[in-house]
Amino acid sequence: MANRICVCGGENSITVKTIVAIAVVMLFSINAIAGGEAGRTPETAEEDSSGSLSSLLAFVKEHEESCARGIAASCMAVAVYLEKKPGEEGRAQGLYEKSCEMGEPTACVIAGGRYEIGAVGIEKDAKRAIAILKRGCSYGWADACSFAAQALHDEGKEKEAYGYYQKACENREAQACYIVALYNSGDEIIERDSKEYIRMMKMSCDMGYKDGCDALRKTHLKFLVLHLLISIGLVIIAIVATRTGRAYRFRKMVLMAIGGYVAISAVGLYLYFYHEIPIGVIVAAASAYGLIVVFVIWNTRSSRL
Repeated sequence: MANRICVCGGENSITVKTIVAIAVVMLFSINAIAGGEAGRTPETAEEDSSGSLSSLLAFVKEHEESCARGIAASCMAVAVYLEKKPGEEGRAQGLYEKSCEMGEPTACVIAGGRYEIGAVGIEKDAKRAIAILKRGCSYGWADACSFAAQALHDEGKEKEAYGYYQKACENREAQACYIVALYNSGDEIIERDSKEYIRMMKMSCDMGYKDGCDALRKTHLKFLVLHLLISIGLVIIAIVATRTGRAYRFRKMVLMAIGGYVAISAVGLYLYFYHEIPIGVIVAAASAYGLIVVFVIWNTRSSRL
């Protein structure tokens, strides 16, 4: 299960280290960084006037004041600045956590990620990492839900991890939907649910996740092959019935049953794949048709086609 659910490799993989790196690079481009009170970024602070150190320090002071007034993005901006200063990693972590508590999900992912990987100056703490990532997920940010799920998975808490992958999927994280589908393929953790497997794979595919589309095509192919084999079997039965000299009535009944089965199955498979109609409904419809054909043909007076 661990090898199958963990998507830590390949071209589509995203790790906590990656998100931390990306977030740090992109932090100063977010519109809310000043909370409407500080319109400058570190880059402009360093470039304005003489580009002196005093400009950068003024920028930091400005955001420290905004942070004290409860502006989450400013707390995160100061944390990024402090994180680059040797010996200030602990203070930076505290500001990341403060920003997270104020409702900034990006800060939750960074703070949780730093605890999970044991960043410079930070002691590795999986329990605190999970708690912080869960908070980020509660704000409705899919990435935080996914990272919380991965952290729980790494700790062996598979059922809880499954729940957070579901939350990430609900927030439109394609890879999370794919992982939820894998859980529903059947193992010792989650009971097999073919309908949910297909629904989740379809969701991940609809959101552009290639692995989800590939898995969905393979599932479709299996069903179509099964349908083809059953149809061929029915045709063989009809041929055998004709060559052994059985009554015209019996032959007619078999041929009509074949035609009905193929038609109902074709429509049923379409409804199953694209409208999530339960497979049991399709089987019941095909069976009911077969019984009606048997009843009608068996009671007809005609003995010829």
